[in-house]
Amino acid sequence: MKKLVLPARARGNEKRLVYEFRNVSVKGAGFKVFLRNELKKIPEYHTPIELDNPEVAGRTEDGIPIPVNTLGRWLFGVPGYAGNAVFDGFKNVPEVIINVGAGISGEAVELIDKLFSVAGGNRRE
Repeated sequence: MKKLVLPARARGNEKRLVYEFRNVSVKGAGFKVFLRNELKKIPEYHTPIELDNPEVAGRTEDGIPIPVNTLGRWLFGVPGYAGNAVFDGFKNVPEVIINVGAGISGEAVELIDKLFSVAGGNRRE
C-alpha cells in the first residue's frame, strides 16, 4: 500500500466525519485514552502517511521533532501536534469528530471507518 497523503492541519475544515459510540462503557476524560489504546492494536492505526506540509511535526520538551507519520498519530496527535480528531466522552453517546478537509481520499476515509468501527463506532451521516 502506498502512503496516504493527509492535510497537516485539517481542524477547522468543513468536511467532517462523526462517529458515535453507543456501546462503549468508558466515558468522560478517559474516552480518548481508551480508544487510542484499543486502536493501537489494529494494523490500520499504524498505516504510514505523509503530510501535505512535511515541515509539520510534534516536538519533545527538548525540541526534538516527533514525526506525524502514521494514521494514528494524525488522528490522536503527539506532543506538540494536536491531532485531527476531537473526542467528546461527556455526551450521553460519546463521539469523535474528525475534520478531514475536502481533499481526503476515499481510501483514507475507509481506513478511518474501519478503525473506529472495530472500537464500536458508527459513522453518522
